[in-house]
Amino acid sequence: MGWFSKNPGSSLYIREIPLPVHTKFIENNEALILGLLFAQDAPGQDAPPARDFEKALGLRQKPAGIRFRSLDKSRLPSTGGLALSEMTVDAADFACLPRSGLLSDLERVFIVENEMVYLTFPDVKNAICIWGHGFTVTQLKSCIWLSDYELLYYGDLDEHGLLILSDFRACFPRTKSFCMTEELFDRYSRFAVEGKTLDGGRIPEKLTEGELALFRKIRGSVRNRLEQERIPLAEVAMQAAALRP
Repeated sequence: MGWFSKNPGSSLYIREIPLPVHTKFIENNEALILGLLFAQDAPGQDAPPARDFEKALGLRQKPAGIRFRSLDKSRLPSTGGLALSEMTVDAADFACLPRSGLLSDLERVFIVENEMVYLTFPDVKNAICIWGHGFTVTQLKSCIWLSDYELLYYGDLDEHGLLILSDFRACFPRTKSFCMTEELFDRYSRFAVEGKTLDGGRIPEKLTEGELALFRKIRGSVRNRLEQERIPLAEVAMQAAALRP
């Protein structure tokens, strides 16, 4: 405990901490360590959850990677003469990506939550697709260059998917939803299942009138969750093809 108290903000990875215990010991006892430290240094104050261990103790956190792929096979990003259909880039580097010259002729950016939907997303001219996997806002809010392009968010048609859309739009106000309409929910409602609702009856603040109508339909349904992978790929391709040039 003493080392953590004497070395706040060390910016070390857990593995680099100079203590005579192995890395797994610390990782397996994060909640206990936080509880003891806060009881010692901040009596009466609740310890943060174990998931915030590194942040609470000033340790270095594992870099967040942004995974994205080109949707235009005729304009694959290239470096050193190598054409790359897909890349994973550190979030800090992704924030500076336009400087790399890899995004020439880019017009659209799709952000999708499900990995398989991301991998099978149809071809779209001058576009890339980012795998959001639920942490879109946290990882992408510093990437202000995204505002220069048409942004389309595609998440699950449920309360949480619409909340993520709303949160993302708080950072990027011109974000549009993609394949998240009341019409599509009705068309594929046979695939809907019972899902979780937002705590306290919360209603996302930054939804359009149409998205809010979808939210209310979902909230009033027993089968209130239509996962995006339940929407056929042919439908996704048709909706993408219908976007303005």
